[in-house]
Amino acid sequence: MSLDDFWYDEEELLNCYAKAYQRNIDCVAWTNGLYTLSAVESAINNVMPLAVGIGMGGGKIKPIEYFDKPLTEIKEESDKEKEINEKESVLTEEGMMNGMKKLNNIIN
Repeated sequence: MSLDDFWYDEEELLNCYAKAYQRNIDCVAWTNGLYTLSAVESAINNVMPLAVGIGMGGGKIKPIEYFDKPLTEIKEESDKEKEINEKESVLTEEGMMNGMKKLNNIIN
C-alpha cells in the first residue's frame, strides 16, 4: 500500500490490505506447519520404526491429521455456515414465532 493510498483513500482499503496480509501470514504458517509435521513424521518412521511399532501395535505409525486449510479459512467457513444457519432458522416456523414474540415485546 502506497503512502498516497494510506493517507488519501478510504479506510476500507486499509482494512482490506490488513486482512490480506493476515491471510498471507496464516497461509505461510499453515504451510510451514504442514512441512514440519511431515518431516517429523518421516524422521520418526525412518529412524525408529521398531520402537514406534512396538508401542503402537506393530507397523509404522498412522499419519497425523493436519488442518486441510489455514485457520483463517476454516474460521471464515464456520462463520458463513453459522450465518446461513441463523438465516434458515429465521425462515422456519419456530424462528417466525420467536421473531413475532420479540416484536410483541418491543411494541409492548
